[in-house]
Amino acid sequence: MRTSKRTLLALASLALLPLAACKDSSGPNRDLVGEVHFTYSGGVSGDFDAEGRVTAANSESGTFAFAELAEDPQGGDALVLYGQKGRSGNNKYDALLVVLDDPATGTVTCTESDTDCPILSAFVLGQDDTTTDDAEALFFATSGQLTITHMDDERVRGTFRFSMAGFVGDDENEVVEVQSGTFDLPLLDKGDIP
Repeated sequence: MRTSKRTLLALASLALLPLAACKDSSGPNRDLVGEVHFTYSGGVSGDFDAEGRVTAANSESGTFAFAELAEDPQGGDALVLYGQKGRSGNNKYDALLVVLDDPATGTVTCTESDTDCPILSAFVLGQDDTTTDDAEALFFATSGQLTITHMDDERVRGTFRFSMAGFVGDDENEVVEVQSGTFDLPLLDKGDIP
């Protein structure tokens, strides 16, 4: 679905996102709790349920979800969706990153042969630091679909499904199907992210 340049961007983004969004400048009445839910099966299987607000205290290995608008390398708009699920008993977490170029309400579908797909997605399991070198597994989407059902200045909601291929770890070259994905996320301002 993506070129190697986009793969490198995803790795960098995945490493940096847990450090983001530690403050809110939008006032006390804004709901900053986000949710990302999906199931995955294939090379590895399980449920992913991330619900919470990112804070300075939980950003490294806690559970939270958020979205932000960013600028892509070509200067266009990109929507970043991020969910992180902390594991109890240790400092590891699982995380899903989705980047959509030129976001708008509606559905985007990409196939494995689609080299101009505007979606990039990475799913990491067992991450415990700011690089992907120590992850138990890392998967990138090879095809899939993302639907935005609602997007305004404060929130973005929708659904997704992806076929993903293993990139590192014991699950390299394994296929994982991410299904029944839903998100309801606060759209953080640039000022919210240090």
